[in-house]
Amino acid sequence: MADHLNNKPYGAWIAIDIAKDFNTVLSETKEGKRQHFRMANSAADHDRFIAFLKSLPPPCIIGFEATGNYHRALGHRLVAAGFEVCFISSVASARYREVMFNSWDKNRPQGCCSAFRAA
Repeated sequence: MADHLNNKPYGAWIAIDIAKDFNTVLSETKEGKRQHFRMANSAADHDRFIAFLKSLPPPCIIGFEATGNYHRALGHRLVAAGFEVCFISSVASARYREVMFNSWDKNRPQGCCSAFRAA
């Protein structure tokens, strides 16, 4: 069953598109300020990312779709740092993409961030 986060207070939403070498990140604060960047799947970039998240207004709600095993290290680091991490169902993501964009193709310019914008 899906959780409904719409009623939860938040300071920032973070959407992460997980990949083998690099992750794409979109952050949006309650005030509407957006940042979009890439980060490597490395300990150094995980440290910089956690520092970035701590600079955002709390609470940060982070969502990503599990991809192979590549999400595990980052997910563990984020939970250990005290952040709320939500896994996004790949089936739900695919159904959303089909309904909103009439396409099954995952490789669109909006990437995973299209679902984030609609939330």
